Amino acid sequence: MVVTTFFQVLLGFIFGYLLFLRLKAYKFFSIVLFMPAVLSSVAVGYIWGYIYSPAFGLLQPFMKLIGLGQYYQAPLASPSLALDFTIVVYIWASMGVPIMMLNAGFMNMPEDILEGAAMDGASGWKKIYYMVIPLSWDIVKIILILQVIGGLRAFDLIYVMTSGGPNHSTEVLTMNLFNYAFTNFNLGYGSVVSMVIFFIAFTLTMILRKSMFRESLQN
Repeated sequence: MVVTTFFQVLLGFIFGYLLFLRLKAYKFFSIVLFMPAVLSSVAVGYIWGYIYSPAFGLLQPFMKLIGLGQYYQAPLASPSLALDFTIVVYIWASMGVPIMMLNAGFMNMPEDILEGAAMDGASGWKKIYYMVIPLSWDIVKIILILQVIGGLRAFDLIYVMTSGGPNHSTEVLTMNLFNYAFTNFNLGYGSVVSMVIFFIAFTLTMILRKSMFRESLQN
């Protein structure tokens, strides 16, 4: 949850701002960047499972092509790598919504304020730090809450790619809930895990909302 939320907000801001700058072929890149968001998580899981496959996947030939073939190992079969490579897929699959939300926020920024900042000498990183980030901060708050909740309830992608393995290395809370409740038929334990997920999501959401509301009052 922590890792995916951080990179979704960071990459969403970067790519959303690049689209806002209307670079060459920005319409094409906007479609490409948003496309993973409309794909089924099951389809995404199978696609990336194929890419990671040591037998017929695309990752191993690519590493050989760039001269790193000797370092390749099947990532989803390694307990030390499986979760990291699954997180990469989850970030890629869910990054489209933050990009589009932030891009829409950038396009709705008051042009007179940006023009006034440019006349005062704000350009480059100063413009982004002092103008763009504060003006888009309300959207960032919403994305933070949505991605925290989404990271806690991640299940289908992990189930398709690893089923919680190998050696429970990718068994997040939702995967643990599924295994106990529907594989081992321990519904009591599964109910407890579901309540734990609910209270963690509820507590984090309330903390984020309270801190953000207090910050808005101070501003």
